[in-house]
Amino acid sequence: MPYTVVADVRLGVDRSRPIYAGASGSVWVAKNGHLTRGGDFEKRKAFVAKYALPANTFGMKATASSIYVFGSAAAPTVPSGITYQQLAHADGVTAMTALLSAELYTGKIYAIAEYADGAVHHFYDGTRITDWDGGTGNPTTKGRTARTLQRKVYSAGGSLLSFSGVDTATGWTTTTDTGAGQITMSNHLAGSETLTALAVYQAKLAVFSRYVVQIWLMFADPADNAQDQVLENTGTRAPKSVLSFGDNDVFYLADSGIRSLRARDSTNTAGVNDIGTSIDSLIGEWVADLTDDEVEAAVAVVEPYEGRFWMAIGEQIAVFSYFPSKKIAGWTWYEPGFTISDFTTLDGRVYARSGNTIYLYGGDDGAEYGTYEVELQLPFLSSGKPGHNKQVQGFDVAASGEWTVDLLVDPNDLDVEEHCGTLDGVTFGNAFAGHASHHTHIAPRLRNETAGYASVSNVAVYFQGADSEGGTQ
Repeated sequence: MPYTVVADVRLGVDRSRPIYAGASGSVWVAKNGHLTRGGDFEKRKAFVAKYALPANTFGMKATASSIYVFGSAAAPTVPSGITYQQLAHADGVTAMTALLSAELYTGKIYAIAEYADGAVHHFYDGTRITDWDGGTGNPTTKGRTARTLQRKVYSAGGSLLSFSGVDTATGWTTTTDTGAGQITMSNHLAGSETLTALAVYQAKLAVFSRYVVQIWLMFADPADNAQDQVLENTGTRAPKSVLSFGDNDVFYLADSGIRSLRARDSTNTAGVNDIGTSIDSLIGEWVADLTDDEVEAAVAVVEPYEGRFWMAIGEQIAVFSYFPSKKIAGWTWYEPGFTISDFTTLDGRVYARSGNTIYLYGGDDGAEYGTYEVELQLPFLSSGKPGHNKQVQGFDVAASGEWTVDLLVDPNDLDVEEHCGTLDGVTFGNAFAGHASHHTHIAPRLRNETAGYASVSNVAVYFQGADSEGGTQ
């Protein structure tokens, strides 16, 4: 019997073309799952509530041995497994309202906090850095984000990039701390009046504003610092979305979608890579439903075990799976059911903070799954004859777990669908799910809501009137 096989979904979600013109290997919806190393679609693990935090704590950052949260109160009671670090205002009274940035320097936390009176203070290992209070040779604008590069800490605020002295996180005074200094970035390029984020790119420092990225070569002696490259018409307003991915990429949320800085050739000259083009329209839909503050709070992490990149935007997490040796590179997304404000990793595990709860991805044993809806929606298939009306006769899957299958049958009305059946495991060789209807195109939709692991490797649709036996699409 003639049939069409979708052998894998290695391209992930692709919204760059309509659902009726999708490329082989792409999908339209891939919710609550990700791509495997073989190009299968695999259900994500559960986000399991791990720690309940007291009110008025902020942020989350892991060192080599513990997860830290922060606040201005003296000593709130936190759960076992969490370390609290006090970040007290200069007056010792005014309450903290946000953790702006947390970075590691020699294994200890460099933190930047904001307070109810609008003040911003910097801390290293819980001690306030008084060099940021002003004075001759000190930074004149409070940095709101920080990044460690080689033997210094760099911080950006307003149009000023400041950097500490060599081998110190607490010395920022040019007259006393060797190597400390400041650069007014707007003097080097218009559009850098408000700096938003910092990243390490190819051992250089990438300095972001919303619409411009400057890449600098930074040295122990500030006199040797030099602008290396300028990238205009790109940047970010979401500082926690900026994250190094692999050896050559820095991913970030731009106004146009998710983008990356990537070497264009052997010279390591950076270019703006359109890594997120296939999901630009999807990201645009998410962002359109959010406030400016919610967009600017987007946060990213690299899941350590298999190296997937995650970016949480509102209540969705865009997930990029990349296994170049198998030519797997594609986007899917998770819907955890809450907005994530902070990610961190410890002992190869991802922790996510939402409100006053810290969740552990996969639970304590790393293998816990839930009963949330997992959905895989394929683009429309025509078996090589888009103009022919064909009889759809059945459906098979190679899968793990139980999947309910429905077929979209009208490219002009995606609400029209026909139920095909509920399939469990590998159905090839058994009587396939029967069906009898006539259509030019069909788009299979597979959904799983049962507990436990589930995946889809490939699917087959049986047509009467298809152009060949054993075809693929």
